[in-house]
Amino acid sequence: MVFKQEVYHQIRYTALQGVAMVDIRQLKNEEWELYRSIRLAALSDNPQAFGSTYEREIAFKESTWREQTTRGAGGKDSIFFIALFGDEGVGIAGGITTPKYPRVSQLVSMWVHVDHRETDEAARLIAQVEVWAFDRGSESLVCGVTGGNDRALIFYEKIGFEPYDDGLAGGSTCEVTLCKPLAIA
Repeated sequence: MVFKQEVYHQIRYTALQGVAMVDIRQLKNEEWELYRSIRLAALSDNPQAFGSTYEREIAFKESTWREQTTRGAGGKDSIFFIALFGDEGVGIAGGITTPKYPRVSQLVSMWVHVDHRETDEAARLIAQVEVWAFDRGSESLVCGVTGGNDRALIFYEKIGFEPYDDGLAGGSTCEVTLCKPLAIA
């Protein structure tokens, strides 16, 4: 019996050694090329889920990408977290706040590569945005979902988001706004 258990643990240990982990971390200021590659992959993969297009953003100058990366790496009014599989960017999630709604942060640019969608990476990315939002005083996190993206709706509701409507997504392409409380008063 002990032998079988030892063999099981050795096989499990060996299998885990071969598994490449996905690292979730904040985007760094100098990583504009990585940010650009992840953003363009997201727009190419799922264009209807974003308020922009691949064609529009592929034409951005380097200075635009650097500016967006600097804002996302800064963490004051906006932030980006990325998922890395080795050196490859396989996911992104951003957070933004506005002076008009100082106690509410918004989840933006959420995307995970199709090969990583049945993992916990999306939830891990969103958890990082939640911590950032809570640390800066937000009481809730909102996000918008475009029409027909039922998979996203189911996922967001599974991790605690609920339908919400207060005009925060006004003017966007999103048909459904969801909200997740970050703290209980």
